Amino acid sequence: MKIQIFILFICFSFHLFGQLSDDPVLVKVGNLEISKSEFENRLNFTPKEGIHDRTNSEGIKKELIYTMIAEKLWANEAIEIGLENNSSVVTAKNVIEKMFVRDELYRREIKDKINISEKEIKEAEERYSKLLDVIVFFTEGKNEINDLAKQIKKVKSIELLFTKIDTNIILNKEVILSFGDLQKSTEDLLFNLKVNQFSEPIEMETGWNVFYLKNITQRKYSSLKEKNIASKFISKTLKKRQEQTNYNKFYSEFFKNKKIDADGKLFMLVVNNLNLIFKKKEAEQLSLKDNSGKSKILFDSYDLKELEEKLGKKILSENFIRFKSNPINLKTFLREISFSSFSVPSSNIDSIKIYLNKKLRNYIKYEMLAREGYRRGLDKAPNVLKWVKIWYENFLFQKIKNSTIQLDENDEIENSSTENKEEIPGENRFKKFINQTIELADKYKYKINEKLFESIQQGNINLFVVRNLGFGGRITGVPSSPPFIQWYLEKEKRNKPNL
Repeated sequence: MKIQIFILFICFSFHLFGQLSDDPVLVKVGNLEISKSEFENRLNFTPKEGIHDRTNSEGIKKELIYTMIAEKLWANEAIEIGLENNSSVVTAKNVIEKMFVRDELYRREIKDKINISEKEIKEAEERYSKLLDVIVFFTEGKNEINDLAKQIKKVKSIELLFTKIDTNIILNKEVILSFGDLQKSTEDLLFNLKVNQFSEPIEMETGWNVFYLKNITQRKYSSLKEKNIASKFISKTLKKRQEQTNYNKFYSEFFKNKKIDADGKLFMLVVNNLNLIFKKKEAEQLSLKDNSGKSKILFDSYDLKELEEKLGKKILSENFIRFKSNPINLKTFLREISFSSFSVPSSNIDSIKIYLNKKLRNYIKYEMLAREGYRRGLDKAPNVLKWVKIWYENFLFQKIKNSTIQLDENDEIENSSTENKEEIPGENRFKKFINQTIELADKYKYKINEKLFESIQQGNINLFVVRNLGFGGRITGVPSSPPFIQWYLEKEKRNKPNL
């Protein structure tokens, strides 16, 4: 059965996923909890089969709740055995917390300061009601655009202009433009033009433009629904523009006269060692392909381990990023970029230098923003605490699950007498994982608020949400893992042997 998936690349606010206040506990699992909003988010923002079949709704809910209970059971076990002190777990928690601290800072400094006036709305509605028939002239060179400007002053009509210019050098295209199609500054210029009037040359990212306003027509609405859609678009566009304005203002003020250096010798030491590691990966054909089909070499946990062994404890402990207080040592930097993914297109030293330097600059920028968030106490904000808890507990589950399965695999392969050692361990490991989960359920216990569970409604659209975090970074909207209800079904079967 094919799953319909709508992929939303949005930078949603925390309101979309609910807040910690008035968020009742749905399930108590040992010392951990599953809140109503955590379950609803997982239910509605991860793709599932059979979602359009209403008779299957309760089955999907049941499968998910016991999958999440299993995750929390294993997270309880991870905490009890001290996995929280594992270096990779500590790194993960730090990186996760910093992401949400930055996101909260962005919300307070950028999104919460959006305030659209009635005057702005009225002007936007007036502009949206007009459709501008525009001829856009484009050329890459400044000399060519200046020549065009001179010709414009000489000719009396657009038709005559076309006879004077080389259309192979100065391209042109007729388009219909309105509110929201261009940047605010360019839009202001267009809406101040009169019919049959040219704009002054405008520098764009890819070259130079001159606009000619050929005609203006009124937009007509065929229904009230169409008018409401227009109103929503106007509101969204105004908010997006002011968000960008707020961002530019905060960004320029925050980073003004701030400069944080990194140790150049340590940087080159990392580059040279990565060159050796990545060359070996290329030789062993361990490079990957990105979405465009181009090769890339990912800096993974195995590379990190090898790099740390090459550098040694003394060098790893040296200060790499020179903050005046709490400088960051090389080990912390390498571990955090490994967790947040770092890749290069090839093992070439120059390529590694360029991409590592870019990663370093972004790392410093993100660290400065995170430290500002910590200074303000944003790590204690309810929304940050909520999301760090959700992601951290899921990471604990993934960590202990992977560790447990890997140990079982090694043990079973070594002790198995069967000739086909590739098929048997997979089945046996899964059965053992089911048994271990049941044991954890007996050990930590769990209790579902059945009345609350029954009241939760499932949406009928499959969504895969990607969350764009404030100031940069992207994660899936909610954690996810394969459905795992088998442990519960087996537990029920054992409790009712005659069924």
